[in-house]
Parts: sequence; structure tokens; C-alpha cells
Amino acid sequence: MTLLNATLTADFGVIVQDAAVTDASTHQPIGHADKIVTMHDQRVIAAGCGSLWALRAWQIAAPRVGLTACEKAYATPELLRGIIGGLPLDAYREFTLAMIGVSATGLAGWVFQGSRSFEPERMMPNGGHLILPGELDTTHPGYADLAATSAPAAAGFEIERFHAGLALNQHSAQQRGLLRSKSCIGGALTMARIDKVGIITKREIAGLPAAEGGAKMAA
Repeated sequence: MTLLNATLTADFGVIVQDAAVTDASTHQPIGHADKIVTMHDQRVIAAGCGSLWALRAWQIAAPRVGLTACEKAYATPELLRGIIGGLPLDAYREFTLAMIGVSATGLAGWVFQGSRSFEPERMMPNGGHLILPGELDTTHPGYADLAATSAPAAAGFEIERFHAGLALNQHSAQQRGLLRSKSCIGGALTMARIDKVGIITKREIAGLPAAEGGAKMAA
């Protein structure tokens, strides 16, 4: 499991993810990959953590289950249950998909977590951030700045600064064994951004230290 962070404002939404890929059995790093999905013609961005295979299967199937973000959100729970249903229970529970797209009323976002049977949870504009994993390192040198920029970033300000600092903090938390999940975080940090008319951009915003073994867990 790697990091998956997102923010939705009234004017745009972002999804941020590192590039580390881990072995499902050992939770050790085995490579790097771009894990953020962009569907320019259907005005949707998405990313998942917990299973790169499940994300790729959803990426292939999703364009065929609806032309709009709301149609995809409606179809995604059953789609994910079918994709991941044959995997071990731990893998099922660990997979999370985040999706942001343009709806008839503006931007909309959803989170689908295996631990909740992939029932859609709405992301609310200016409602805070999706932060996975959620345990942070309060002793990290950048924690004070992270705390100070959280509220402005939720409203659309200092968004790259906040997300770069957040990812660095999550990496530190993983290395210090503060996480409950078997996370492995590292490599290029990529942000995908979609605005309220559906224009999508994606670029690297930071480089994290190389991923190391992800089996460290909090007690």
C-alpha cells in the first residue's frame, strides 16, 4: 500500500500519489509506476492504493460503464467487488480508489474503500483532505508548516506546498514505524488536477526518498 491523497475545492480537485510499487506478499518495494488515471474525454481523474493490478483492471473497465463521473461512481462499487472479490480478504480491505470528475452540478469526488465494501463516500468541496495513510509524524521538521497550510489548501491555496509536505511527512511516518498499514512510500510524487470545466493536467511536484521496506507497522 502506498500513499493516496486528494483535495476537492469548488473550482478544482487534485489527486496526489507516489510512484512506489510493492510486492503484495512481502510488502517490499519492487519498482515504480505512474498510478494516476486520467480520462480526458470523460473528464475524470482517479487513483488507487493497495493493489496496482486492481487499479489497472478498473482503468480498463471504467470507460465502458458510464460516460459521466456520476455514472462511473454509481457503477464502480459493483465493478470493484467483481475485480477484487477473488483476492484474499486483506487485499480486499486494503484497496481504496479515489475519483474526481465533472458532474451536472460541478465537480464531484468519491472514495471507495474495500474496508467498507466499496460503498461510495462523497468528497465535499472545501471539506478537507483525503489522507492515506492517515498517521502523521508530529516530530517531523515540516509538521508545523503542514498544519499551517492544511486549511488554506482545503480552500485551494498553497495546494502543491501542502501536498508535497504531506507526502514527505507520510514517508517519515512509514520509516519510523508509525503506520498501521503495511505501507511503502517513495519515488516521484505526481499530482493530477481537474478544474470545473474538465481540463486535466498532471505533473511531478516533488521527489520523495527511495522507497524502503514497507513491513514496519505501528503496534
